[in-house]
Amino acid sequence: MSIVLHPFPSFLHPPFGSVLGQLPVTREGVRFVPELALAADVGFAEIRVKGKETATFSRGICGLVAASAFLDGTIRPHEKTLISRLKRQESLVLADGGALGKPVLLTVPSLKGWWGEADQTHERSREYLTFCGQNNDYELRTYSNPVIGDDGYRMANSPLDLAVPGPLVIADGHHRAETHARLAARGEERCGFVPVCIIGGDELTIEAFTRVIEDARSPAELLPALAPFFKYEVLNAPQAPSQPGEWLLACKGAFYRLTRKRDQAGGIDSKWLDEAVLPQAFGIADSRANQRISFEPTPSVKNGLLSFAQQGNEVYLCGFPLPMASFFAEVSAGKCLPPKSTRFEPRVPSGLVVWRP
Repeated sequence: MSIVLHPFPSFLHPPFGSVLGQLPVTREGVRFVPELALAADVGFAEIRVKGKETATFSRGICGLVAASAFLDGTIRPHEKTLISRLKRQESLVLADGGALGKPVLLTVPSLKGWWGEADQTHERSREYLTFCGQNNDYELRTYSNPVIGDDGYRMANSPLDLAVPGPLVIADGHHRAETHARLAARGEERCGFVPVCIIGGDELTIEAFTRVIEDARSPAELLPALAPFFKYEVLNAPQAPSQPGEWLLACKGAFYRLTRKRDQAGGIDSKWLDEAVLPQAFGIADSRANQRISFEPTPSVKNGLLSFAQQGNEVYLCGFPLPMASFFAEVSAGKCLPPKSTRFEPRVPSGLVVWRP
């Protein structure tokens, strides 16, 4: 896959030289960020991420891509979007004049070969800022390919041809990408480019979202509805699923290991759950629009257990994270997964790289 990555004519970030434990709040709109809270730079941005517990290291390149790339198949979505989130995102983007508080995260199977070539001609700035997040530490620098002109002065950055093996896929930010692409197609010039951060899939991990369903049934009433799809085992504690096909069910303070029956076809777990289990066992035909279902990040596994606060009339379904190889196989086959089938880590936090057209 090949795409042109454009340098930022100007991108905003907290001042270089900073060590931050909190970033400017941009979730409700970039327009609310105080002017002096952000500095401006030109070119590409490089993000380096180090996991606090795993000591893993990830490297991403940030720039702009044409919004049309999200409509013509150059950049593929991997899951469907929530309708209510799309409405909220469009309202925010229009009020902000096309600004975004964080880039859309894209991934490919690997960027290591591309980095090896790009580093031969590009420079990282000496100045940088560090953000100490909850799970990761982030380092942001500019990444530029200045060219010396005939007059001896450095010229502006030139676009990058990002030629990589495998598909180029949205990992996080489907609602932002879809909103900008639709608005650009409608003639909103301020949405003609989308800020992105690209990180290789071999430097990311996939975690899971928990389905939280409003349902007043007791376990004795709910389990028979799930029996056509799962075998179940009573648990003394909320044990995390250990392999594909397993789900943790939490209902009224009780815990069960659900195991998908062998005769249940239908592809990967999240797709099968969305198309077969949710409609028949819970009466949820469209998880994109039904107000009875929401999605929460599954807590980190500690000593094999998951800990989350339960509400009385809510059922929790936690699945096993989608393996990375299965993810790229689904995308390569042209398949689109249900909402919140994946949760990629590390994510780019809001307020680190800000785009204001």
